[in-house]
Amino acid sequence: MIYEEKVSVIIPSLNVFQYIQRCIESVRTQTLKEIEILCIDAGSTDGTLEVIRREAESDSRITLIHSDKKSYGYQVNLGISMANGKYISIVESDDQIESDMLEKLFGESENNKLDFIKSDYLAFSHGKKNKRKILESDKLYNNILNPKQMPLLHTMDMSIWTGIYKRQFIIDNHILLNESAGAAFQDIGFVTQVLCYAERAEYLNEPFYIYTENREGASTLNKKCFIYAYQEWKRIFENQIISDEIFESHRKCIVTRLVDTVLPESKKVLISEDYNIDSTFYKEPCEWFSRLIRNEWKKGNILFSNLTRESLKDIWLFTYNQKSYSEKIKTENLLMQSIKEELKETLLNLKRPFVIFGSGQRGRRFLEEYVLPLGLKPLCFVDNDKSKYDSYIDEV
Repeated sequence: MIYEEKVSVIIPSLNVFQYIQRCIESVRTQTLKEIEILCIDAGSTDGTLEVIRREAESDSRITLIHSDKKSYGYQVNLGISMANGKYISIVESDDQIESDMLEKLFGESENNKLDFIKSDYLAFSHGKKNKRKILESDKLYNNILNPKQMPLLHTMDMSIWTGIYKRQFIIDNHILLNESAGAAFQDIGFVTQVLCYAERAEYLNEPFYIYTENREGASTLNKKCFIYAYQEWKRIFENQIISDEIFESHRKCIVTRLVDTVLPESKKVLISEDYNIDSTFYKEPCEWFSRLIRNEWKKGNILFSNLTRESLKDIWLFTYNQKSYSEKIKTENLLMQSIKEELKETLLNLKRPFVIFGSGQRGRRFLEEYVLPLGLKPLCFVDNDKSKYDSYIDEV
């Protein structure tokens, strides 16, 4: 089979006027020229369509496709069905990619006959780009891996947009996104299927994708996020989108990934709904998740080693005592709000340079949630772990 296009880039959009031009521009100016750009719009009314039309007029590789459903999953599936490239790339309309991303990923994938290839990415927030790693171990990077035999990847690789996928691999394994309404969490099912079926893959430690964090209106900030997560995980566990034999061999890691989703999303909704466990945005998904986690817990299908002590406590309360869980989240949130105000005042009143002691998850979180948003920067991190010396976190 001869491919005129090496990569088909799918850009699903809905009312992203502020971001769409820079997104398309970053794709249009790729050093790899043999690409097609499929802009799948779901009925934008804010000027997004006009930008896409203007870009399409100036570049014949750009095609505007109208989606009759406001569904991220449906839009991406539509793009996959219309794609002509040997590989598929999915770029979210509020993000950007480095100019050499497609050329480097395509070349590496072709040389090694990969089902997919991904790379680390840059998180864009507060006007700065900070590198984010996909994998926990540096030893896993820049090597040919067999995800089908490495279920633990489910607990690390959680994004759809950092790489390219061989189109024939996607078609042969019937890998599609959930076509539920909106734009939230449909990528979980896609990534889960990819990791279950792929036999040749590679992760590069060079970042190419620029991910916009905390955009106003983003699906992960929506109070319906818990319902969206519930719909996606229910599809994975009840609709048999993965063959039974493969699913069972990956089950523990998939369940552990589910737990990683449940805790933060349940907390967001409880806070937004004034800690009401009977809220329509909370009750139904809570009951389903609780029942599933309880059953999987009894069967030993949760990797406790991947969870912190605090997470274990939270998931136990979530599963067995919702009232206590809600009260705990409320107490913690009120305390955090008070601490944030005190920290903000303290940091703003500092008259001298400062350092952050501890460069683990808490140190990074403190830097990103409290220090950087104030436009401040510490001299450095201080840590007892010598293996972390001469390394950087968010350019510190």
